[in-house]
Amino acid sequence: MDFKEPINERAEIAVLGAMMNNERCRYDIISTLNTDYFTTDERRTIFERIGYMTDGRKLTPKMVKDKTKDTKERRLIDTADGAYVDYDHFKRDLEELMENYKSRTTYHIMMKSLRQIEAGAKADEITDRVSEGLSELFVTNTGDYLIDPEERAPEAKAEFQERMKNPEVSYGLRFSHERSGGVIGFPSIDQSILGAKPGDLILIGAETGVGKTALGINVARLFSIFQDHIGYYANTEMDKEELEARLLAPVAGATVREIMSGQIEGTGEERLRKEQMIYSAYDRYREGGLTLSRIPHLTVPKIKGLLRQVQMKKKQLDYVVVDYIQRMDSTENHGDAEHLKLKKIAMRLKEMAVELNIPVIVLAQRNFEGFVEGGKAVRNECDAVFYLEPMEESDNEYMEKTISDYNKQRSVNYKIVKNKVRRDDNPYPIYVIFDKKRQFLNEVF
Repeated sequence: MDFKEPINERAEIAVLGAMMNNERCRYDIISTLNTDYFTTDERRTIFERIGYMTDGRKLTPKMVKDKTKDTKERRLIDTADGAYVDYDHFKRDLEELMENYKSRTTYHIMMKSLRQIEAGAKADEITDRVSEGLSELFVTNTGDYLIDPEERAPEAKAEFQERMKNPEVSYGLRFSHERSGGVIGFPSIDQSILGAKPGDLILIGAETGVGKTALGINVARLFSIFQDHIGYYANTEMDKEELEARLLAPVAGATVREIMSGQIEGTGEERLRKEQMIYSAYDRYREGGLTLSRIPHLTVPKIKGLLRQVQMKKKQLDYVVVDYIQRMDSTENHGDAEHLKLKKIAMRLKEMAVELNIPVIVLAQRNFEGFVEGGKAVRNECDAVFYLEPMEESDNEYMEKTISDYNKQRSVNYKIVKNKVRRDDNPYPIYVIFDKKRQFLNEVF
């Protein structure tokens, strides 16, 4: 019997059409597929081109065609455009494409095995390679699925010895940074969770107007402006000019209002100095590794698709901040109550953190009673939960135990409450100064 390589051209073309015509389809595809799923150079090229053009803005087949000079590729774009029907048809096309990819990969594994048989390879060797190939096809990234203690124990022992010599290697991304003049950021968070580690889902909650975005931007500033980590800030409501002003104001020694309005205060000499510092801050922003976005309708597949674009352009990705969870949409069971929807979103964010092997910091809005909707279920998915709150009279006694300097005690106006931490047993809040004009938060040591 003469077997042919299984190729579903119709599904491949229809999926490309869905990418160009429907934003939801596009992000589902980008977060799921890669060029291996397509069987011609033209289809792979168009898939990659659409991926590069995906940045949260509207995309049309005409825009893709305008970026294409090759005649065969332009004809393919027209054909794919005509193949798109609607989202339901797309889901069936995507399933067919993924199933065909598995069949095609299996075909190549089997054909390779037949060639090994013809070459006289031993049966055990052939079956081992077939099993290995099929397991890689149906279970990807198996590295930590099965941990063999015989293999792992020597590695773990060596890692412990390295931590003994250099404790710094046990930390993830630092929430604090040493520079001339002292430490900025939140060293107590680092002590609580040993930094933001790959696979962590960390929730930062605050009531409306209290400062959740400010704290999220402070974290991104620490990670990317001061420490050169590559990150992505997924924002659902604030325009890019204000986000950038909040990010850069502390770096420039200016207020957010001065940067946004262009009206710099002070004497002539002071204004000139601030102007130069603002220019310098924009240069640091340009050279840094932080990508900002503003996407009103945010889903986990859309985030994953955008993260793939960041990885392609920056060659790596170290973390993501999601601002904020209540503004996200679920791609499943739209009739769910709000707390069930948020639970599912938190589960998907945690899965994404583990799958991409990066920390995910998600912001959350607390209600007037101090709770996050679906709080217990969401909390269970998180590795750490911190709440930003204004100071209260009851904090004075705690502050005396953690801050000996009376003048520093008086400067504190906010606190970070450790609602859930897996790696710390210190019950005291983290006391901070929140300079709202500069959107700058810093722990008081």
